[in-house]
Amino acid sequence: MNSSTATKKCKLFAKRLEPPKTSLSEKNDLALQIITLADDVPYNVQMLAHFIWNRLSVIKVGAPETAYLTSGLIKEALNTLVRQSDAFYTQIWTNLTSNQKKALAGVVSENGGNLLSREISQITKMPTVTMQTALKLLTSQNILRQKEKEGLVHYIFEDPFFAHWIRFFTFLGQ
Repeated sequence: MNSSTATKKCKLFAKRLEPPKTSLSEKNDLALQIITLADDVPYNVQMLAHFIWNRLSVIKVGAPETAYLTSGLIKEALNTLVRQSDAFYTQIWTNLTSNQKKALAGVVSENGGNLLSREISQITKMPTVTMQTALKLLTSQNILRQKEKEGLVHYIFEDPFFAHWIRFFTFLGQ
């Protein structure tokens, strides 16, 4: 997402946030955190915002003085959302080959870039051609997609929450 688009989205989103004694800049930062964690995928932004809203509603009943948006609350909502999708993501993960899992781990750890480098080949213990094949298969399965970023090809998740699940629940989270 380019910076002007991000700024516009954050301003629109931030206007809807009502944490007490929070500056517009802080609201923009919180809105940007939500948009970034959802990888700027509208459906995922809406889903994460919905989880946050529900969590705030529960907090409001028990302790209304603490019912405001924070970075910690956003992370908690993301964790809850990913945990609730565990069965779905586990099914996808178990149907992948070992090389596909390594490729996804590489995408997560390297933010989708530099995946055909010598360093990544050594880390994943996969030859470059095997990484290319795994990435091609993951793309054809609609798990990943290619995105040009700064003149280079990066791989990003079709479902950004799957990347969070991989961080939380696989060998990367240990």
